[in-house]
Amino acid sequence: MPAFKDFPALLPNDYVYIREAGKYYKVIAVEPLPAIEYDFGAISAGSKKEDVEITELYLDTNQLAQYRILIQTPDVELYIKQPPATTRGTTKTAAAKIIKLHADAFDVLGHLTEFWVFEDKPVKFTAVNAGSSDLTEAKVLFVGWKYLLEEVTETPERYSVISIEAIGARK
Repeated sequence: MPAFKDFPALLPNDYVYIREAGKYYKVIAVEPLPAIEYDFGAISAGSKKEDVEITELYLDTNQLAQYRILIQTPDVELYIKQPPATTRGTTKTAAAKIIKLHADAFDVLGHLTEFWVFEDKPVKFTAVNAGSSDLTEAKVLFVGWKYLLEEVTETPERYSVISIEAIGARK
């Protein structure tokens, strides 16, 4: 699975199968996405902003993005909903949260904040202020790679499977 390979996970001439699209693609080009900053704005202590759609993460046709999240504001916790009604990283009784990591920890754990966006398929976020003070801003950085894809009709000999949605979201 590409999520635990080097960053970027894909290189030109690699092949991917995008589960939700049900199609195979060849990677034509790779381009870095150094930092897309998003501010969820002011959040009162113990409150949250739910179902925030960040359209700045969306792409054109036949493009795929591999993002990692760096929370900039202390006390912010983030949850990813992909598809919009399903939280990623859930167990039977819990939902994993993304928290601000120290730089050294991000080197080791950053891949655990990873998610993929294909074209302009929706993804939503819930930002929580887990602190005891009101926040005037709740900034998050999205860093990653953009892949230009070309659909192929034959099943490649080797390919990576990319799942855009939370496991269990589709049957």
